[in-house]
Amino acid sequence: PTTTIPTLPPVTDLKPDAARASVDSVYFSWTPVSAADASYCVNCSGKPGECNITASNYTCTGLSSGAEHSVSVIAQAPGHLDSPPSNATGKTLVAPVASVTVTGSNVNCLDVEWPASNTSYVTYQLTCGSNPPIDAGEQLKGRCCGLQSGENLTANVVVVLLSLALTTALPPEQWDR
Repeated sequence: PTTTIPTLPPVTDLKPDAARASVDSVYFSWTPVSAADASYCVNCSGKPGECNITASNYTCTGLSSGAEHSVSVIAQAPGHLDSPPSNATGKTLVAPVASVTVTGSNVNCLDVEWPASNTSYVTYQLTCGSNPPIDAGEQLKGRCCGLQSGENLTANVVVVLLSLALTTALPPEQWDR
């Protein structure tokens, strides 16, 4: 007699929860498989996988900030072959600057500096009080001018993740296809 070992179906609805993301982690959840005693093996961004997870969610930790990370989930259960992997991606948050320091001032201007974000490929926007943001580019300093003498205000730095816009050029003979 031939014995057939059933294969578990893949987990479904595998997705990240952006509200639970941090600068170094991404939370994923999925619909559990219906097999009794099912557990899961989870692999995050190519790191060694973790198995025997009984919950239908997992937080991938120790990730780089401001980046997209992949997760792969396999269902396992006694008496069954492992499921095919289910895959998804989620993003970690961009790391903010740790502090903002006023390094100089005069009647109408503030000179401000900040340490670099832990996220790669970023630019910075400086806002002083209710003035419009100033694009500081990759500089770790900026100057706010046009302020009122004696005005108390807050200087904020926003970290902006650069997006890479890739364009593929087609030869002219393919333009009308």
